[in-house]
Amino acid sequence: MTGIAVIGLGYWGPKIARNLSKLQELGEVERLIACDLNEGKCDAIKSQHPKAETTTDFDSVLSNKSIKGLVIATPVTTHYKIAKQALEAGKHIMIEKPLTQTAEQAKELIKIAREKKLVLMAGHTFEYTSAVNKAKEIIDSGELGKILFVNSSRLNLGLFQLDPIDVLYDLAPHDISIINFWLGKEPKAVSASGKSHFIPGIVDDAHLCMEYSDGVIANVHDSWLYPIKDREMAVVGTKKMLVYDITKENELTVYDKGVDLLQENAKSAKDIEYRDKGAVPIATEKTEALQAELAHFIECIERNKEPKTSGEIGLRVVKVLEAAEQSLAHNGARVEIRE
Repeated sequence: MTGIAVIGLGYWGPKIARNLSKLQELGEVERLIACDLNEGKCDAIKSQHPKAETTTDFDSVLSNKSIKGLVIATPVTTHYKIAKQALEAGKHIMIEKPLTQTAEQAKELIKIAREKKLVLMAGHTFEYTSAVNKAKEIIDSGELGKILFVNSSRLNLGLFQLDPIDVLYDLAPHDISIINFWLGKEPKAVSASGKSHFIPGIVDDAHLCMEYSDGVIANVHDSWLYPIKDREMAVVGTKKMLVYDITKENELTVYDKGVDLLQENAKSAKDIEYRDKGAVPIATEKTEALQAELAHFIECIERNKEPKTSGEIGLRVVKVLEAAEQSLAHNGARVEIRE
C-alpha cells in the first residue's frame, strides 16, 4: 500500500480527497494527507474524511517518507514549481490538467522524472471513463469509416477562474486530450479565436480549430458564457457518426447516417443521396472516472508502470494550448505545433 497526499483543496482537491479516502477504505491507500495553505479547507476535509490527515505545511509532506505520491490540484500557474520540488524530493507525481503552463516547463518535469525513475502522470480524467474508451474502440474498429471531422462543445455559465487562466486553459484540455486519444495522434497546427467580455485579458469564450496530418479537422467551442450546460462531442465518419454527451442518460450513440455518392465524381447535389438508418445507443458502465484514474496512479507507483496519461501525453496537450494562445494573440492566425 502507498501513502498519497493531495496538494490543493480548492475546487477539484476535495473530489480527489474523497476518492482517495474511498481507496483508503478499500485498503489501496495506506496513508492519506490533504494539504492546503487554508486551514479552514483542511478542517473541512478532516470533518468529511476522519481517517485523512491534514496539514498547511507543504515541506512536511515532502519530507514525509511514508508519502510516495502527490496529486497536485493547485492553480495551473503553480503546477511547475510544486511538481519540480516534489520530484526533486523523490515523490511520484500526478498533476491535474493541464500539466503545466508551458511546454518547456512540461519538458523539464519529464526530464527530472525520467532521471529519477519517478512516475509523472497528467490528470486527464475523461480518458478513464467507460464511454470515452468505448468510443475509442468503435473508432479504431473502423465502424465509422474514414474519420472526416470532430466537433466538440464544452459550454456553461461559469466558472470564471481566478488563477488567472482563460477558458482554453480551463476547459480545452479535456477536448484536446479526448480527441488526441480517439485519433491516436496530435494535431500539426491550430488556430483560435476568442474574446474577453468581462475581465480584460481573460478570454471567456473561444473557438479552437485543430488540424491533423491525415486531413481530419477538430473544431472546439469552449465558453464560460452559455445559458445551458453543453458537453457534446461528435465524430463524423464516411460510414457512421458517433456522439458522446455526458449530459444524457446514454452517453454514447452511434448514428447510421451519412452521405452516399450516386456516382464516383459527383458534380452537383443531384449526385448525393442522404442516408438515415437510425441511431443505436451504446451501453457503458457508470463508474467514477476519478477513482479509476487515482487507482491507476497508485498502480503505476507500485508496479513501476508508465501511466496511460503520461507526462508526454500531458505535454502534447500543453503544446496545443500554447499554440492556441499564440493564435489568439495574432487574430486567429494558423500556428504550427512545434516539436
